[in-house]
Amino acid sequence: MKTILVVEDNPVEQKILKLGLEKANFKVVTADNGFYAVDILRDTPVDLIITDIMMSQMNGFRLIRLLKQDSEYKNIPLIVCSSMTDRKEIQKAVKLGADDYVIK
Repeated sequence: MKTILVVEDNPVEQKILKLGLEKANFKVVTADNGFYAVDILRDTPVDLIITDIMMSQMNGFRLIRLLKQDSEYKNIPLIVCSSMTDRKEIQKAVKLGADDYVIK
């Protein structure tokens, strides 16, 4: 079973993503922010990361930059799922290393 890390600070949106992915037969672990996501990654191997951009403490851009600069995590596919629709923000996420960008 593939494991997906969902990084989302909104509890309702986090639960919606988690339930949908579990229904599709994925194991899902969740983090409320980028710092917690990094802690989880130290102990839990994942096959995919889905992250929001606008989060407190460590936003999605900083998380992407951190993960893509780390040889241990840089090859994990990463999808941004955000309500940000500005083309520059989308391009920034992709330039930092996001594999895809999905608008909520």
